[in-house]
Amino acid sequence: APDAATARRAVLAGEADALALSAPAVRWMAKPGETEIAEPFEEAARDRLGFGGFVFRKGDLRLREAWNARLQALVGSPEHLALIARFGFTRADLPGRVSTESLVEEP
Repeated sequence: APDAATARRAVLAGEADALALSAPAVRWMAKPGETEIAEPFEEAARDRLGFGGFVFRKGDLRLREAWNARLQALVGSPEHLALIARFGFTRADLPGRVSTESLVEEP
């Protein structure tokens, strides 16, 4: 579909089974009695999960460790929640803690 509104109409017309968007967009578009939010929602295909990442040179271990410590302290903090609230996200929208090691497959 060219946009979310068109995709929503496709669901209502039975041309599509579901629509996946960001949590704020889904909450905004859901209408009681007409459409519903799949809750709890769990991604079934782990090979399609989208994660952001940061890259450090192999020799920059101290920098990477400092970054990871600050990131861990920030995510979910009141400061972070205030930042993401401006975009319609809530604490419930935060992903669970996932380690890089659990996502990377060794060749």
